[in-house]
Amino acid sequence: YWDHLSEQSIPDFPVDIDSDHLGNILDGHVSFTLNASSTELLQTQVHGVYNTEINDVLLTGLGLALKETLGLDKSVIRMEGHGRESIIED
Repeated sequence: YWDHLSEQSIPDFPVDIDSDHLGNILDGHVSFTLNASSTELLQTQVHGVYNTEINDVLLTGLGLALKETLGLDKSVIRMEGHGRESIIED
């Protein structure tokens, strides 16, 4: 299953202009800040409603935003973890 997924072609993000000539002007990062109320809901209530972890909720939001904004059905997201995730009971 995973081998099949890793062989699929994933299109690049669509762009309005070719950024090759912009040099170091673009650093490839976009960020935003949630207000205290939204942060509180995310940390304490939202993931519990769906029996998920907070990363599941955040990644779902990102996927929906990519679909709505750029029309992408697939994308590749690189994530890092601290290596202490509980993946097997006990």
